[in-house]
Amino acid sequence: MNLFFRISLLIASTSLTLQAHPAPTERIESLSKQLATSAVHTYALIDRGYEYLSIYRYREALSDFQLASALEPQQLESLLGECKAHLAMNESTAVIQKLQMALLKPTLEASCKNSMLVLLSLAYEKEQSWQKVLAITKSLVVQNNVNIDTLLRHSLALHKCQKHSERRDFLIQARVLHSSVLLDHDYIDTLIDLQQWDEALPLVEAKCTASRWKSSWWIRRAQIYFGLHQDAAAKQDLSKSLEELLARLNQNNLRYDLWIERALTLDMLDRRDEAKHILTWLIEQDVPTHQLDPILSRLKAT
Repeated sequence: MNLFFRISLLIASTSLTLQAHPAPTERIESLSKQLATSAVHTYALIDRGYEYLSIYRYREALSDFQLASALEPQQLESLLGECKAHLAMNESTAVIQKLQMALLKPTLEASCKNSMLVLLSLAYEKEQSWQKVLAITKSLVVQNNVNIDTLLRHSLALHKCQKHSERRDFLIQARVLHSSVLLDHDYIDTLIDLQQWDEALPLVEAKCTASRWKSSWWIRRAQIYFGLHQDAAAKQDLSKSLEELLARLNQNNLRYDLWIERALTLDMLDRRDEAKHILTWLIEQDVPTHQLDPILSRLKAT
């Protein structure tokens, strides 16, 4: 999780100056002194809770948010903080229970309701309840100014629910409204899922040429080549992918995404025992299941 750095505007005697926000630990110490020497204020608790979140002290963050909620039950910012702390600790059930109750309130402002729905979709994602994620993101993406994370989550939910044609149509529209490399990647992957080889190939070849690291694009092009029955060309791309991945893993062997690519490449080369060995190790490292789906689905199919 990124640290929360804020820039505060200080008014001097004759001019405005910018001063960086103090480090989280300094801010926590300052807020703690404030809370100890004066009446407990919900906003000070919420502020300290977010500082705790920024340095991964989730239990302490949750305690502050819960106390703020107890002091002012109608304070929705503290509820959102509670849910973020629970999510950080993979306690998705607690988030779902809290938000389902909160969303029943008839007087919720639209912006607050949307914030709750985003958090609820994250909780369902952790539980792999993709139909529920899809229902929420579908209600959000029809609104103006939806953020890129929600668009990507909607795209992922469509993929998980095997709605590839709907995903393609959604991404065509989303890419017109939002310039995003990640949306472009999703669009290419959807074309591959739909086996639209001729349309996907020039897009992937452009990425192979332009990208510094090419292994993931060689893997995609190999999928296309296999689909076009150009097996020799596919295996050549996979061999190049293995070489690049080995060199990169020698520099950083904890890059789980690279291990996933390596396992996928080995499986596509029919070296399944090696792929399964890597997969077993990744599962032992608690890599999220949805990140392992590309290799898991291939191994199950065989």
